Amino acid sequence: MSKNNKPAKCSAKDDFSLDDLVDEIMGPFPEAFQRDKNHSPMLFQPSHLKQSKRLSSEQNSAAFRPFLQEKPYKTLVPITNQIKELNALKQQFPNFSEVIAYFQGQIAICQHAGTSLAVPPINLQGEPGIGKTLFVKALAEALNTEFFDLHVGGMHAEFELVGGNSMFSKATAGALATTLIIKAKTYSPVVLLDEICLLKNGTNENLYHPLYSILDTEQARSFRDQFLDIDIDVSNALYITTTNNLEQVPAAIRSRVNNFHVTAPSLEQNLVIVPNIFKHLLEQLKLSDRVSNTLPRHSLFALAERPPREIKKALHRAVGCALLRAEENIELCDADFAHIIDLGEHHVSEHDLLH
Repeated sequence: MSKNNKPAKCSAKDDFSLDDLVDEIMGPFPEAFQRDKNHSPMLFQPSHLKQSKRLSSEQNSAAFRPFLQEKPYKTLVPITNQIKELNALKQQFPNFSEVIAYFQGQIAICQHAGTSLAVPPINLQGEPGIGKTLFVKALAEALNTEFFDLHVGGMHAEFELVGGNSMFSKATAGALATTLIIKAKTYSPVVLLDEICLLKNGTNENLYHPLYSILDTEQARSFRDQFLDIDIDVSNALYITTTNNLEQVPAAIRSRVNNFHVTAPSLEQNLVIVPNIFKHLLEQLKLSDRVSNTLPRHSLFALAERPPREIKKALHRAVGCALLRAEENIELCDADFAHIIDLGEHHVSEHDLLH
């Protein structure tokens, strides 16, 4: 293609070069991009995408194109009323009060320094089913930012997180680059790296390798996705890892996070937590305007005996029973919880909990 001619539309061409695609989509884009006060520093240098020369198939080009369409900066998350919102979160998740206090302190630092939202990585250590993921979702909402769960505990190979070598026809970018460049709209989303203790138990042990750089603020400024073949600044995401057994995680990873041991909520705490789980469930099911968020007292106490994960499952089943029973003015009753109340599993009386 002649430099003196206007680039032809790539979508209308049977054969085009990567440079054609970059020129058409990006247009003129100065390397020294001057951001305004609402946008972050660049996540990557746009011209560096041109240097990724290993696109060997049409399928690779299709996987590459969405990244060329993204601008290299995101919207900053300003410090506004997050500390107040986190106070409310303490009422909803009393067993996470230490974690919440830590975030409030970090936000205070940002506020006094005049910076946007930034918090070093943390780990939530606790037994399965105590509500870690539910809490992190609510935390992101209180921080006025986005939430992404990368499900690293279920990954089987390093390329799923950091991208595959683009020499291979079916290679794609990794989950982290895809999340932060394409999915995220803000510079500081909450990124959940769940159950990293499970990485030790299978062929996916090498997934610890990229975590060394992702969880180190300085190294994270030049994280390299193997498919895109460029350095990406992933340092400003709010990384939260979870573990069921922290001792199974390499010491080098443990040293990169602030660890918090979270215990299962008490029965009294669950009396506060259950209604909040129910409210979020109705929102998730898009039923907030059809189903009342009040719970029958006897069922509330029965639910309070269970861990948060089981609470959510029991509530989900009860909502289905209520919808079968009524079409309007829907309010759950004890009969909707027959699957937990009639099984003889409700051993603690209301009198025992209140006295």
